[in-house]
Amino acid sequence: MKSFFQYMTAELTNLYGPTEACIDTVFWPAKRQPASNRVPIGRPISNVQAYVIDKRYEPTPIGVVGELCLGGVALARGYLGRPDLTAEKFVPDPFAQEPGARLYRTGDLARYLPDGNLEFAGRKDHQVKFHGFRIELGEVGSVLAILSRSQRCRSVSEENLRREGTARRLCGFRKSLCRRASQLIEQYFRKGITRVSGRAPARVCNSLDRHLS
Repeated sequence: MKSFFQYMTAELTNLYGPTEACIDTVFWPAKRQPASNRVPIGRPISNVQAYVIDKRYEPTPIGVVGELCLGGVALARGYLGRPDLTAEKFVPDPFAQEPGARLYRTGDLARYLPDGNLEFAGRKDHQVKFHGFRIELGEVGSVLAILSRSQRCRSVSEENLRREGTARRLCGFRKSLCRRASQLIEQYFRKGITRVSGRAPARVCNSLDRHLS
């Protein structure tokens, strides 16, 4: 952001929004002299509501992380041919006055900041994005398990903090992953964003560590 304002005179806006609503349902106009190093996703656009809720569908206090849900006119009707998934993700809006109003459960984690802006805090599942495409790590792990004839295959998302910002890398782990699987992954994802390792990362309690740093 500092580099942008150093060389550009244009305005810079951080946009957030899933396909199921609108790609710019939440926005934050960047400031040339921000009060902190945080880059929030901002506030919802007109006629859109953004709620951060807990497991009981209650709004979380300011600063507390919860699932980000969107309501209002920007929501899609649902998933074509997937009534089960539509019912799971598009739920009745308990905060709306209009009958039939719905909320879309984004699966994203967020928190409200004291100034009223939203801050993105990750995912509640193991979904990641590469170049704008949604990647389910469980599906990748299944492919690797089939190719290597092993059910002990896992996928994790690695946060690589080199260069500017955060670059995500996909890592496939198992004891001895065959070369064919590695070649297929390299073809499916852009070269340089995947890595195959012989040992899965573990926490102190010996459970799988899905978030490397």
